Amino acid sequence: MAQRGEAIAFVSERREAGNLDIWLIDTATNLTTEVTSDEAQDTQPRWSPDGRYLAFRSAWPDYHSTIRIYDFGTGELNELDPGDHPYDFDWLRDEPGLVYSNGDFQIRYLYLDGKTSDVIIERGRAPVVSPDGGKIAYIASGPEITGERLAVLSRGSELVDFAIDDPSNSERGYTLGSFDWSLSGQRIVEARQGSRISVPFIVVYDAQLESLASLPIGYFLESGGLGYGANLCSPSWLDDSGGVIFVFQSDYSDGLCVGQIYTADGDLQEIHKLVEGDDFASLAVSPDGNEIVVNRGYGDVGFVENSIHFLGDSSIWIMNCEGGNLRLLTDGPGYDGEAAWRPLPHNS
Repeated sequence: MAQRGEAIAFVSERREAGNLDIWLIDTATNLTTEVTSDEAQDTQPRWSPDGRYLAFRSAWPDYHSTIRIYDFGTGELNELDPGDHPYDFDWLRDEPGLVYSNGDFQIRYLYLDGKTSDVIIERGRAPVVSPDGGKIAYIASGPEITGERLAVLSRGSELVDFAIDDPSNSERGYTLGSFDWSLSGQRIVEARQGSRISVPFIVVYDAQLESLASLPIGYFLESGGLGYGANLCSPSWLDDSGGVIFVFQSDYSDGLCVGQIYTADGDLQEIHKLVEGDDFASLAVSPDGNEIVVNRGYGDVGFVENSIHFLGDSSIWIMNCEGGNLRLLTDGPGYDGEAAWRPLPHNS
């Protein structure tokens, strides 16, 4: 088995066209290992903070979903079924369990013994736990919000902070793509989707969602461009010194959130294209900050059973953090995607 920090979990249909399984690959040797090989559509691989467990969502042919967990300590694959169709989820940091959103856009805790908590958040999805475990960022919606917005719940209390796009119209939301906590948990970088040229599309916040820096889509458009269909996607922190990385999707992109890779400082002032090419998607930075994996070859978004994913051939590529030494890591056939790095040991 690959060393931690070199192992990547990913989703692939290489075993059977149209059937998504979880695989592992060693970035040093390119050796692959199959984790699942059944009729479930397995997606969203998420490593536990200590790298012992790999959780993923399984959408079964009878149209219900569960979370399955592979234990690298015992070699066992276990299933957790809270009964309310879990979708997005993340690992807790201070206890053995997960936080997840369900089919009713409620967020709850799910523990490794199969027990669940009461609903902790109504009208939320895509929960992500801060590195210190004390906060949960998520995408909020609801009757009081037009659209969506980023929100942060302080665990152990009912205090929720919301990102405000327009102080004069505080109930107005936007379409939120994705976001990422910094390594220290003191900042969040967020990418939005839409077509308003004057609205910030990359925003950096502090942990209370006060805006620290922002970048409009107009920076990337040709003179006179309207920006319809353009997005900034897949934001991630390169390191805790302030570097961020993201994808710019132009109006003419062949797929959702597929485009060119850019890096920026934490103030979003110094912007640089990382590598040539306009077919990159779904960035993931290695635990040591030295390498980046990306997808190339995305097709259209579609459904397989009750699971949404990208259709068509797609491969995972790897490069160093300066954009050099770009090489093919996986080569199908079919779809390969959703790469997730195994964490380094805590003492590394």
